Amino acid sequence: FLYNPSDKSYYNRDVKRAAWEEIANSTNMSAKSAKDKYMSLRGAYSKCKKGLPSGSGRTKKSPEAIKHEAEFIRRMSFSDNFMQKRTSGNYSDSDDSFESPKTSTAPNLLSQDVVALLSSDEDAEEAVNTPRSTQKLNGDGDATISDSRVVKRKRKNHNSHMEKLFEILEKPDDQEDIFAKSVAVSLKKFDETNRALAMMKIQQVLYEITLKASAATPLAYQNLPAPVEIDQRNTHVIC
Repeated sequence: FLYNPSDKSYYNRDVKRAAWEEIANSTNMSAKSAKDKYMSLRGAYSKCKKGLPSGSGRTKKSPEAIKHEAEFIRRMSFSDNFMQKRTSGNYSDSDDSFESPKTSTAPNLLSQDVVALLSSDEDAEEAVNTPRSTQKLNGDGDATISDSRVVKRKRKNHNSHMEKLFEILEKPDDQEDIFAKSVAVSLKKFDETNRALAMMKIQQVLYEITLKASAATPLAYQNLPAPVEIDQRNTHVIC
């Protein structure tokens, strides 16, 4: 729903904020960084789909750049329908809107720069393409890791973050997860006492429904705690 304007949760700022926080936790970056990264990827993908100039204006791409570009386009293709809907419709969610090519604030990247985009470091990509020795000796005669190897390792770490981000964005929407996130947002607004009380009541409701369901398959629910046990576990928090 983060990229689907037709989903009702697309316009729920609290749910979207919680979703970006979950993505941030999974990719070891801040929610703002994850969101900005996705916006940049989306803008670069739009430019990749348009293609490069032909003739003398076309820059020759390296095999590595071509490989990364093809993989980038494959992974971002899931957003095609949503981008088309976004550019043809009238939506007002300005902070997360899909921007048209004329108003896009994403970096002006050519398709051969996708490698640099995935590593989030254009300077690092340039350094990797610069021939350097694999090792050099320090003042004591010991071998040290060259700048090229350090840059490659840094790019690998950034690519790992992007892999996680793509995996999360490509996961199908789960209505139960969306509901749970909205409940979590509401719980965080309470003080500690009311939060504990609300959590206990939610547990009790779930327990009662589970007991009704257990009538058909009692063995599957025989180890469930009784409501009194739930109360006892939360008493020290509520009081």
